[in-house]
Amino acid sequence: MDFDNDDLVAETSPDLDLDLDLDLDLDLDEILDNVQPDFFRQGLDLYQQNKVEESITAFQKEIEVNPENANAYNNLGFIYYQKSQWSDTIVACQKAIELKPDYAEAYWNLGFAHEMLEDYESAVAAFKNGLDIQPGNSEIYTNLGNMYVRLSQYEEATNAFENAVLFDPENSVSHNNLGVAQYQNGAYRDAVSSFQKAVDIAPQYQEAQNNLAAAKARVDPLEGLEIEI
Repeated sequence: MDFDNDDLVAETSPDLDLDLDLDLDLDLDEILDNVQPDFFRQGLDLYQQNKVEESITAFQKEIEVNPENANAYNNLGFIYYQKSQWSDTIVACQKAIELKPDYAEAYWNLGFAHEMLEDYESAVAAFKNGLDIQPGNSEIYTNLGNMYVRLSQYEEATNAFENAVLFDPENSVSHNNLGVAQYQNGAYRDAVSSFQKAVDIAPQYQEAQNNLAAAKARVDPLEGLEIEI
C-alpha cells in the first residue's frame, strides 16, 4: 500500500537586520482564532506515531476543512486498509480519484482493497489504470500478474510478470511468479528458465526451487531419476 508523505519544502525569507522602533498593538487571541490547524500534517504525524484512530480523526477533519484534498482521502483509505476496512478504503480512494483523476497511488490502493475482497477483475482494472498514469512500477505489475493468475488468465499474467522483471530484473519473486504463469500456460521450458533465474538471485528461495524441479520434470520426466540396469 502507498501512503502519501506529502513532503513539504519550507520557503523562508532572507534574514533582515532592521532597526525599527514600532509601536505594535496586536490581539494575539484574535490572530490565533483565525489560524486554521493543519489537520493533514497532524494526520501524518499521528500515523507515524502509531496513533491510528487519532490519525483517522485528523484526516477526517482535514476533509471537513478542505473537501477537495485528494491526498487526505487517499491517506484515509490507506489507513482503513491497514485496519482491514477494505470497503471503506474503496470509498475513500474512489473519492480521491474523483478529485484527482491522475492519482496513480490511489488507484493502486483501490486495487489492493479489491484484491482483499476477492474482486479480482476490479483489482485488475484499478492496477491497470494506475500503471497507465505511472508505468514502470515492478511491484504493481507483479500484483497485476497475481490477479490474472487468480482469474486463470495465464497469458495476461505472463505479460504482466514480464514487465515486472523488465523494470526490476533482480526481483526473485517476480521471476518465480513469471515461471508459475508460464507453467500454467504450458510453456514449461520458459518456466524452467524463470524459476532458475529466481533461484540464481535467491539461492534459499525454497518455493522457487520446488517449482524449478516440477518444471524440469515436465520438460524431461526422467531427469533426476536413477535407472538400474
